[in-house]
Amino acid sequence: MTGVTRRAVVLSLAATSLLTLRGAPASALAPAQGLLLVDGSLAAVELLPHVSPTALASSSRLDADLVQQWRAGLRRACGACSGSVTAFVRWDKAVVLAGLAREEGKAVTSVRLSPAVFRIQLGA
Repeated sequence: MTGVTRRAVVLSLAATSLLTLRGAPASALAPAQGLLLVDGSLAAVELLPHVSPTALASSSRLDADLVQQWRAGLRRACGACSGSVTAFVRWDKAVVLAGLAREEGKAVTSVRLSPAVFRIQLGA
């Protein structure tokens, strides 16, 4: 992920410590298996309460033009994923991603995690 600063790393470590101490629910963290998609316009600080730093480091970034990215290969990647597909996005991309997935016949679950962050899960 580009744009990682020392401050972001320190904040992620602090958030991880807090999540560990508070015993964060498993539903708040990204899945260990499957495909994790993250909106490129979200800052790491906005995602840390919802995604573990290790999962965030191995996530795939969603571009500004989600429809073009979907048609260029993201659709195939989501279809080929044997595990779950989870996306952490802003509200506008949540609507677009849910619509694109429904066009492919996928079940979509959307949860608002904060004013800026939505978790979208794509099923079979």
